[in-house]
Amino acid sequence: MRGIGMKQYGGIQQLTEIEWPTKPIGPDDVLISIKASGVNPVDWKVREGLLQADFPFELPLILGWDAAGTVTAVGMNVQDFQIGDDVFFRPELEREGTYADEIVVPANIVAPMPRGLSYAEAEGSVPWRFS
Repeated sequence: MRGIGMKQYGGIQQLTEIEWPTKPIGPDDVLISIKASGVNPVDWKVREGLLQADFPFELPLILGWDAAGTVTAVGMNVQDFQIGDDVFFRPELEREGTYADEIVVPANIVAPMPRGLSYAEAEGSVPWRFS
């Protein structure tokens, strides 16, 4: 997995390329090749360390929490998605972000991408919510 993130909290100068092995796919997960990732206010707040009290991030961290892409692998329990499906999603805030080439996420947070939308349009349609 290659992406843009941070190794320490701070200003925009902290953004750097980060590379580490892609997490193994669990039985309820999907691997998604990311085609578009949104930029949100939460990204700079995380980067500057403003959310440390609420979300204990482990650094280094790849940023980004809205994305659209293509499923490239599915866990053995996943029934709703197949390799090649275009999807959009917002991963859990406490985990890896979407400023990356790929990501493993639970299939239950992924939705089929609406027909006729570009990847950039689909990632922008991800509902924003804290749960």
